[in-house]
Amino acid sequence: MKLLAKQLTRKSMHKLRFDLRGHGDSFGNPSEVRSLDALRNDINNAIDHCKERSGCDSVALLGLRAGAGLITDVATTRDDVHSIIAWEPVLHGRRYLTELRRVHSTMLDLWFEKTQTVDDSEYEEIIAWKYQRSLVEEMDQWRPPFESLTLPHLVVESQSNPNPAFTPTNSMRKTVPVAEEYSWNRLCDLETAWLRPHSTRTLVNQIQNLFERLEQKGMLTPKRELCLT
Repeated sequence: MKLLAKQLTRKSMHKLRFDLRGHGDSFGNPSEVRSLDALRNDINNAIDHCKERSGCDSVALLGLRAGAGLITDVATTRDDVHSIIAWEPVLHGRRYLTELRRVHSTMLDLWFEKTQTVDDSEYEEIIAWKYQRSLVEEMDQWRPPFESLTLPHLVVESQSNPNPAFTPTNSMRKTVPVAEEYSWNRLCDLETAWLRPHSTRTLVNQIQNLFERLEQKGMLTPKRELCLT
């Protein structure tokens, strides 16, 4: 995301890059997050802050994996989001949790001795982080509303892991495959999954193209407007 933000700066685009509460460089830790609404509120606050600081009237939202699903939730509740960029988005919360738990189990198998992790009525530990049970249960039922999106959205997916759910039936959607060899679901691939210069370069070019097409259709003011999540 840092590399992507720097490259978009060279394209003269305003942007705001931030981590959701309890993640990355933000305060707190995941065990303090009670619900998905708390994370959606962070995105709403970031949009308002970005608009205030940049003077933009509307924004594009970009999210990676679960973040792509969360920005989709937020975009359906606001009228100042003109487009979405979903980078290898999570489409099914239950399937996502299954994948995370599988990686978690693999990590435990690699320890020198048997290790017990938290899994009770209050918390579940997944890949070294504790999550409140209420959040996990909500995530299990979560389905981001990609199919009902009525604004332009760009979906970036790996050629090695294409998602059949992204069919060309939605005229507002453009799906861009990128040639990266990795899997989010295999522990040995995770480091490779974070280092993707080809994907980043492709995405920057596609975002620039998206803005140009929106401007041509009169759906965007001439100044570059972008909010990154």
